[in-house]
Amino acid sequence: MKNTLKGFTTGVITTALLTTSIAFASDGAIQKKIEVVMNKVKLQVNSQQISTPNFLYDGKTYVPLRDVASALNKEINWDGVNYTVTITDKSNEVINDVIVVTKEITDTSEYLEAKLKLPVLQGMKNTKLQETINSTLENKAIDFKNSLAKDGKEYIEDAKKYDFPLRPYQADVSYEIGYNKNNIVSFPVTYWEYTGGAHGNYKTTAYNIDLKTGHELSLEDIFKAGTNYKNIISQEIKKHMEIEKDQLFEESITNFKTFSDDQKFYLDSDNNLVFYFDPYEIAPYSSGTIEFKIPFTQIKDILNEQILSE
Repeated sequence: MKNTLKGFTTGVITTALLTTSIAFASDGAIQKKIEVVMNKVKLQVNSQQISTPNFLYDGKTYVPLRDVASALNKEINWDGVNYTVTITDKSNEVINDVIVVTKEITDTSEYLEAKLKLPVLQGMKNTKLQETINSTLENKAIDFKNSLAKDGKEYIEDAKKYDFPLRPYQADVSYEIGYNKNNIVSFPVTYWEYTGGAHGNYKTTAYNIDLKTGHELSLEDIFKAGTNYKNIISQEIKKHMEIEKDQLFEESITNFKTFSDDQKFYLDSDNNLVFYFDPYEIAPYSSGTIEFKIPFTQIKDILNEQILSE
């Protein structure tokens, strides 16, 4: 049944496709042979004729999922390893000639409630490189989810044993599209978890990718060679700290000297170089993620020309 219905689902799904992102997974059911009747039903989606045949089985009409999704301007992906069909909204965000769509993965169990929204690059000329980038992003999110699931299982087992509250752990992954031109894509991905206590915790990882090579750009790559960018940027960060000092730990300002090349950053869609700090790094949790934005125009003399070119 898994293979037989890989490309089809019931006509009821057409309505669901109009409103939300959904995923279908095999439940490990025993395979069996079935007999179907090929329909002569004409299928139209938004006045677009679907020419692929549909069939009747057990009183229900089954239609070609991929063709219906395409007609509804949806993105569809088939995971042959996990027998999972994923349908997502197509994003209007365009990175150079590369389209970014969202792949949503949900996982609910006794141990973990997870919702992962991942960026998927499409349209790159180098398809192998595109696959590598997408796999890297997805694998990190899956590893994050699986690690929490393992810890959550241990907690639930202890909770049953010692009569603690039975509460599954939670995992959430989300992203925002930032800079999206000149063969560079830059976006922050936030990994949020809840394992008990007053609130969850989260960290952000920024991906700054050269679409020509697939390499992640270092902070040094952002600037022209030979420029004294560390001192210039350090002065700007210090100014921002003074402005936002009420939100920060006092020692974070007094101890700040010069930032290192390990400082976390991304480029945003408004042409800013954004330096960010996760909760507790330089401020209490209540202050959230601290971001200091420096406009390209303010540091154009030291920026790499690739970033400034239009």
